[in-house]
Amino acid sequence: LEVWQVPGAGWGLRLAPGSRGVKAGVPLLRVPLEIVLAAEDSGGPAQLLPGEELPRASQRLRVQLIQAWSLLRKPDVDEADESKCSRLLPWLRFLQPPRSLPLYLVREPAGIEALRGTIVLSHAQALEEKISDMADTIRGRRHRALEALLWAQAVIMSRAYKRPSGGEGLVLVPIVDLANTAPSHAAANVRLEILDGAVALVSKRPVSAGEELRTCYGEMGNEELLFTYGFVPSDCSAGGPVCPFPTPGASRKHAELWRLALSEMRGEAVGLQEPARLKSNKLGAAQELLLALRISAMSTEEASAQLGASDKDLTPPSS
Repeated sequence: LEVWQVPGAGWGLRLAPGSRGVKAGVPLLRVPLEIVLAAEDSGGPAQLLPGEELPRASQRLRVQLIQAWSLLRKPDVDEADESKCSRLLPWLRFLQPPRSLPLYLVREPAGIEALRGTIVLSHAQALEEKISDMADTIRGRRHRALEALLWAQAVIMSRAYKRPSGGEGLVLVPIVDLANTAPSHAAANVRLEILDGAVALVSKRPVSAGEELRTCYGEMGNEELLFTYGFVPSDCSAGGPVCPFPTPGASRKHAELWRLALSEMRGEAVGLQEPARLKSNKLGAAQELLLALRISAMSTEEASAQLGASDKDLTPPSS
């Protein structure tokens, strides 16, 4: 295996070019459980945060990550410290959640405006408010507590997998967490399994040399993917608009402008009476999202003016 820079998608894993292909059912990577952060979803009550499916497991994982956060900020780590968090410090130092997560975006006015018009905004604001309330209950410097909680929650959302087998829980697995998502379980070419005291990445079908290894994070709609992982893949088979029009309170002018602009972007005819759907185009779903958000931020008068201005280019720049 090798870690590689996936064009337009950050880091990923692939079977090294020039290597031999593998059959289905072959363990491609084993990560010992001794260096896996794991948490079971069992026991007493836990605070359910917006978007969480396994609150007890999330709560336990947050505690472990906050312990790691504290270690990361120590000038010198005790070499005799044999805790799991201490052993994982080299990995944790590079564990940076995407800043495109709505949980981070709603902390800035520009981020709130970027998400306005989507259902993601209210969910992200509710999550940020709950985490802020948590920080108030922690003794010490509130700012540092809030920073640690935000980082821990962002790591859980963007990096944690459901436990492959044997009970309900979550796991954070070094290296494996670099695998990108496939649009569906059927399209994924690898899966996670617990094998001989390790979390293993196992081929689901024959994999060729140079082929990217992709698990499936879950068959989610675009807005759920944006909320949880901070991105919208262009090949999301679950469908659904990133920014549905008309949104509550949106004018007819906004709806018409969105459909006409989307038609121009894709170079195809989109009927004005048909609901706009974000499908793949040459610029990608991310650019369609920017276009949708740009239109949603317009006033009714601005949208009406844009409809009448044929020389206006609504397409966002490729950057």
